[in-house]
Amino acid sequence: MASETKPIHRSKLLTHPLGGGQAGVLRESGLIDNERGMYDAWSRGLTVHRVLNYRTKGKSPVELTNLIYDQILHSAILGFKTIGGGSGPNDKARVCIVREDGLGKPSPPFQAFRARTSLISSLSLSSSRILLVLGQNSSAGFVCTVDVPRDVDNVWDVQSLDGGLKPFSRSYWASAANPFSQATSFAIAASCGAIILNESQSGNQSWWKREFGERFLHPDTPAVMSVDWLSPHVVIKGCIDGGVRLWDIRSRGESRESRIQHPSQINHARRVDENTIVVAGLESQLCTYDLRFESDLATHGQVTRPFHRFPSYENVDLGHLATGFDVHGDLVAAVTDDGRIIIWDVKRGFELKQVRLGSAKPTGDAICVRFVDRGSVGKGLTLMAAAGVTIDEFAW
Repeated sequence: MASETKPIHRSKLLTHPLGGGQAGVLRESGLIDNERGMYDAWSRGLTVHRVLNYRTKGKSPVELTNLIYDQILHSAILGFKTIGGGSGPNDKARVCIVREDGLGKPSPPFQAFRARTSLISSLSLSSSRILLVLGQNSSAGFVCTVDVPRDVDNVWDVQSLDGGLKPFSRSYWASAANPFSQATSFAIAASCGAIILNESQSGNQSWWKREFGERFLHPDTPAVMSVDWLSPHVVIKGCIDGGVRLWDIRSRGESRESRIQHPSQINHARRVDENTIVVAGLESQLCTYDLRFESDLATHGQVTRPFHRFPSYENVDLGHLATGFDVHGDLVAAVTDDGRIIIWDVKRGFELKQVRLGSAKPTGDAICVRFVDRGSVGKGLTLMAAAGVTIDEFAW
């Protein structure tokens, strides 16, 4: 009896340039010996499809303002604001979770809580699965932590931190969880400087401890608009005056002078590796800087010479500080004022891909971008973009 033959279907993961497979064999053989070819092939193979369309029938219209991804639960964590809403309880911003099996469905199940704020400025998730929520109201900032529930039917465990931080700052712009530490630790960018929140535990009890640098609340301290962790103990602070300052939290020692002087106000300052940071600001300024270079010019108020400059980045509006920018290794995705999404290889200094979302409006709808590793569902590295009430995914 003749054996039955069936066609062999090659998995996308085998040909994914960042996922091993064919590209991995070529790299090992020396036929591909540079990252540029891998990233270029990855960007060329991206196609876009819609994974979420949130419809609010009979309710106040909403708009997505924040997007992060929980790799443990394979869930999207979203921030919404009410458009043209008032001050009632139904007009507060919301934080929602959509599980992986809900993405791509017309009406996925949501798990949500209402924050006591009209606008969520930042969402950060620690490795211990504590979510830090920062918000902006007309008169004061909003801070709370959330134990992200593992089950859809579980209740959100929300802990407000307003009372411990309100006397110090009225505006909280951005936050970053420490990726190097197993303990829960967040850096917060505030109008009066940077703040560190550390979770302390004793037995079954836990509480939050605040840490401030020696120049916190100093009259000459500029507002911090962006934070990131350069190392387990060093925080990058991107300031409103264009200065990038480093803070070693072990000694509370904050640099009074800028380590780097960017040409314009900073919206985002992020780590690429231990020696390189990428800075995005106003006046269409997106640059990378090598921290190993001399920094004498910054101490005299002059602009630091960048390692790479990316002229295709166009941003002259402040926009939403916590959205529109993300970093994954050497890759950076950013949103411009006219609604374009651009992906660069910032380590090597070239543009990979540029697309425009049809639903985006110039300086209008917020657009959130987030690199997501979805290897568990066979997609490898993807880029999610949220605008209005929809989320599109660029994937292989």
